[in-house]
Amino acid sequence: MSASLKAPRPHQVAGHKGLYTKRLKDGLDWYYFRRQELGNDRWISLQTTEKQVALRRYHEHALKKPTGTTRGELPRVSDYWEHVRSYILRGPQKPRTIKGYEGNIDMILRGFKGTGKGACPKRLLDLRVDKFDDQCCANWFVTAFKVYGLSATKLQWVMWRKMFALARKEDLISKIPDWHIPTRTAQGQERERRLKRGQDTRIRVPEASEFVQLVEDVKTHSTRQCGLHSANWILFVGCTGLRASEANQLCWKDVDWERGILHLPSRLKSNDKYDPYIHLTPPAQKALRAIHAAGATRRLDDTGCWRRVTIGSDQLRPSDRILSVASPRKALAEACQRLGLPHLTLHGLRHFFASQCVRQGWAWITFAAALGHRDGGVLAAGTYSHLSPFQAHHCATRWSL
Repeated sequence: MSASLKAPRPHQVAGHKGLYTKRLKDGLDWYYFRRQELGNDRWISLQTTEKQVALRRYHEHALKKPTGTTRGELPRVSDYWEHVRSYILRGPQKPRTIKGYEGNIDMILRGFKGTGKGACPKRLLDLRVDKFDDQCCANWFVTAFKVYGLSATKLQWVMWRKMFALARKEDLISKIPDWHIPTRTAQGQERERRLKRGQDTRIRVPEASEFVQLVEDVKTHSTRQCGLHSANWILFVGCTGLRASEANQLCWKDVDWERGILHLPSRLKSNDKYDPYIHLTPPAQKALRAIHAAGATRRLDDTGCWRRVTIGSDQLRPSDRILSVASPRKALAEACQRLGLPHLTLHGLRHFFASQCVRQGWAWITFAAALGHRDGGVLAAGTYSHLSPFQAHHCATRWSL
C-alpha cells in the first residue's frame, strides 16, 4: 500500500537501507519502506509503530522483486547486496552463522571495521549484477587480499557465491562466474608477508608432555560445560587427528572395537566405492573407553535437535554421538593461558597428531591417509617436513648394509 508523504520527510533507520521512520503527532514512530522502481521512488507504509514488526515486514518487502523490471534496469551490485542480506537473514541457519554471514557482507561493502580498507572497489559495486564477470571477481580478490588473510577472504568469497546463486535463481544473470581463488599462489604470498614481518611461518605445536598437561588442566580447572567431557574431546581428537567437524559427527556405531578401527562416514564422497576408516592408536582407544564409561552423549530429541544427556554407559545407543561436547574451544584456550603455553586451536590438535606421527617415524603416505589426504603425502611432507630432523639421528643409527 503506497502512501503520499508530506514534509518533513522520513528519516532513514541506521543499518537498514530503505527503511525509514517518521515521528507522528502522538510521539510514535511510523515506519515506511522506500524502493526504487523504474527510476522512481516508491514509498510503502509498513502499517506499524513497532520496530520489530517493521523489520520483519521490511525484510518481506525487500525480498520481493520489483514489478516491471527489465534487463536494462537490473540492480547494481551494491543495491543487490542489501537484497541478499535480507534473504540471508531469513535463512534456516543458526543465529551465530547468520551473524558471521552479515559480518562477511559488511567486510565486502565497508571494509575492515567500516574503514573502507579491503572493501570491494566502488567501480565494481556500481556495475549491474549481470556485468560482474570473472575479471571483476579477480579484481575484488586483489583488493581484499591486500588487507585480509586468506581465510577471511575465502569467507567473503562464500558470500559472493551465495549472491551469484540467488541472482541466477531470480534470472538476473545467465550463469555464475566460473572463477576460483588461487589458493596456492595466495598461500605463498601470505607466507612471504609473514617472513617480512619477522614471523615464523612453520607450524608450532606443543610437545607430548605439554599436551598431557593441557588435558589434565582442562579436566581439573575448566568451568566451561564439563571439564571431564571437554578433556576427553581434546584427548580423543589429539590422538586421532580428526577435524572438529568429523569428530562431532561420529556415533558409537562407527566404532569397531574388535578390529580397532573407526569408520568415518563424513569422509565418504558421493563417488567413493570404499568405506573410509582409520586405525585407532592405543591412546585413542583408551580415550574412547573413557568416553564410553562416562556415559555422556548427545542425542536427538523430539524437535530434531541434538541435546547433551548423561546416562549410564549400558544405555548408550548406536546412534548416539560419541562426543558429548560440541566444542571445547574456550576450555582449551583458558588452559593454555593458565599453563603459559602458546594459544592452541581445535585444528591445532590435528597438527599435534601429525607432528607426533613424524617424530615417531610414520611414513608420509601412512599418516597422510590417516589425516584424510589423497595426494600420497605430498601436502603432509610440505607442511611438516621441518620436523623431520628430529628423526634424522634415530634413522641414521638404524641404517645398515
